[in-house]
Amino acid sequence: MIARINSELSASNETSGVCSKLTLNETADIIVEDYGGEQIERIYKITFSTIPGNAKFWGVVSYDLNTEKLKIISSKFSRLNAYKDQAKCAEKSALASYCYCQKSNYLFF
Repeated sequence: MIARINSELSASNETSGVCSKLTLNETADIIVEDYGGEQIERIYKITFSTIPGNAKFWGVVSYDLNTEKLKIISSKFSRLNAYKDQAKCAEKSALASYCYCQKSNYLFF
């Protein structure tokens, strides 16, 4: 999920080079909620945090019990906490909720 977020940020003219690359915040909780599904496929809601900025997102994945493969179902990942001050360099972008402005490119006040 984080790789997809980073890919979208780097592919966009509005966010490439101004938003930081996000990584998993390994000290924060990762919440996995089992949404059930059919006997051969399970659906999970994953809530995770990234750094820098301690952004909290959630997305949905499916797990195929036969192939033991995960598939990301979510096309976008919803941000669960405020981000306005972290994304001022990309505030007009549709990807603003993913962005944590690089300090070298934007002054924080």
